[in-house]
Amino acid sequence: MGELARHVVLSGALARSGYPERLAEAATRRWTSDAGASLVYASAATERGDVSVAIANASRALLEAPHVRQAARREWVLNEQNLISSAGLEAEAFLLAKAGGSRLAACIRELRGRVLER
Repeated sequence: MGELARHVVLSGALARSGYPERLAEAATRRWTSDAGASLVYASAATERGDVSVAIANASRALLEAPHVRQAARREWVLNEQNLISSAGLEAEAFLLAKAGGSRLAACIRELRGRVLER
């Protein structure tokens, strides 16, 4: 699949393929739902003082959000290397990295707006 996505044939010949419309629609819906759920879980964890779970779920949302954008642009995702930067979410990743303690709830609210509203 990676050969198809990048149009780099390692051996032999391989026909080019596009990104199916129905897949783009379904993947966009699914990844949007997943990113939103992760941010809800992150907020709930923050409210109960579970910082590590909050950070983990906010981080998960930051990995799910690029899938939304890539699917909407009909671009294949091969792995998570450079995934956040390829979707233009470097500032959001920095926002999460600098968050901590009482600032985490505000960070997650801001991430929800930035990640899901684009």
